[in-house]
Amino acid sequence: MVAIHPQSDAPQPKSRPFRFTRSKLLVLTLLFAASGIGLAVWNRGLPPSWTADYDKERYTQIRSAIAADKEHLLGKSFEEVSKQLDLEDVPWDDGSVQNAGQYRIYHFRGFAFYVNVDLQLPTDSPVRNRQYTGEELQRYGVLQLSHQHPVVRIDGLNDRQERMKRFWKAVDESCERINAKAEKAEMELRREQSRK
Repeated sequence: MVAIHPQSDAPQPKSRPFRFTRSKLLVLTLLFAASGIGLAVWNRGLPPSWTADYDKERYTQIRSAIAADKEHLLGKSFEEVSKQLDLEDVPWDDGSVQNAGQYRIYHFRGFAFYVNVDLQLPTDSPVRNRQYTGEELQRYGVLQLSHQHPVVRIDGLNDRQERMKRFWKAVDESCERINAKAEKAEMELRREQSRK
């Protein structure tokens, strides 16, 4: 057998350094963007509106009514809002912690509507412009949305008891964090006072 040796006088292909072209730069940018989105989804999970089973029509109706009002329904009579959102037959629970009035949680399939309702005197009340008693407030007062903007939150839950169980668990955890911060601040204050 005869061995074939490459000829040394044959032209050798030159190696070109890697160059970025617009198409390569575009592909690299898209890969980085897709990686960033993938990491965000992996870290936080998909938005509930993408995966949860919820009553989309009612959710959209309530959310649109809140967004359409420049005051986000605050200060309106609750009777008016209840009729507008068709809440009369919707089950609700009181989630008040330390609020005046009630923090109502209305239960829908897959989402909840959170709203603060408080007894307030209307502008045409006979006792509006003077000090009034609690009895007068009960007599002349009307329920109005107050304190903070109403919120609709998708959670994918269809069980009212499970939603409230999670709600109270979150409230308890929040109280524990607040108490821990207060205890830490008090200990710091005592340390500073003992150094003096």
